[in-house]
Amino acid sequence: MTPSIRIAIDYGIALSHAPGVGRYARELVRALVRRADAPALRLLEVGRAPHVLPVTALGLDAARASGFDVRVTRVPLPRRVVGALGRIGWTTERWVGGADVVHQVLPYEPLPTRTALNTLTLAELPELGSANERVLRTTLSCTERVLVFSTSARDELTRRFDVDASWIDVVPVGADHWARETTATSERRSPPEVLVLGQASARRRPDAIVAACERVVAGGLELRLRFVGPKGEAGEALRARLERSPLAGRATIEPGVEAELPRLVAGAAVLVHLNDVEWTAVTPLEAFAVGVPVVVSRIPAFVEAIGDEAAYVDDDADLADAIAAAITTDSPTTRARRRELARAFTWDRNAAATVDVWTKMVSARESGPASS
Repeated sequence: MTPSIRIAIDYGIALSHAPGVGRYARELVRALVRRADAPALRLLEVGRAPHVLPVTALGLDAARASGFDVRVTRVPLPRRVVGALGRIGWTTERWVGGADVVHQVLPYEPLPTRTALNTLTLAELPELGSANERVLRTTLSCTERVLVFSTSARDELTRRFDVDASWIDVVPVGADHWARETTATSERRSPPEVLVLGQASARRRPDAIVAACERVVAGGLELRLRFVGPKGEAGEALRARLERSPLAGRATIEPGVEAELPRLVAGAAVLVHLNDVEWTAVTPLEAFAVGVPVVVSRIPAFVEAIGDEAAYVDDDADLADAIAAAITTDSPTTRARRRELARAFTWDRNAAATVDVWTKMVSARESGPASS
């Protein structure tokens, strides 16, 4: 890629939000600044949200010291104000001093652009008929390329929004961020711990997980159950359920701290991750990166990424057996196999695929309509 290409990235959420899309934006930039083929980066931080991560987590100081062309522009205005200013000429290109591509990460509040090409990374879809769905349709109409993390995500996006699949790029998700923050020799906690990450919501079936763990304990296998994540709409019901459960005293609910998650996952006996729909296998892969077995829903994105290495549950009735088997059959061999699978999912590969998308887009524009 030629040095003249400038990529503006919506970067504020990388500083203000530790997991999810915040991690994605942060890890993408961390990987980009280590690549010889990376473009010039223009990182735009919009808003006044407080930073929740130390500067060292961003990986920018070493890049600057080595002469990498990366600049951060902070616009301490609400996003709605920046959006309004974009309609009178103060677009992203103007804020950052010029950009060939603007990489959007917030589909419902995209940065305003005028002449730059737009790329968008999507990790999930809004509810059918929702206001966010209408906003996303508008965002997609102004976007040249969409990046997703699985072929099932690409297929669902084409069906739902009636778009051409050739307009969507499938890029690998990264899962090496926790592995670099823990050790391969992390010991499992005793008694064996069943870990559940994420917001307590009905679609994650916390009640079924509690019932399954109760059956495992009734069958003679000791364990502890740990829910870590935001309270969610099912949080109070889950707390009440645990208070009357035989697991009372052996189960906890806690909000979790991002910096502690690598250690929490590495020391668990099994990660249980149920959901109705997900577009990326990043959570199971994070567990695999530290050797931990997973029990998951049979979601296409999971099957695509982790194949036969996970224990899939098609029915809640199978959950207790799957949890017990994951705990009792774990071994150094299976842990090594999981780590090996996860090693293919790195943020460097994600960055390389993303750079390739940007390069082709800019080259096509420069070549003119006949080559695009």
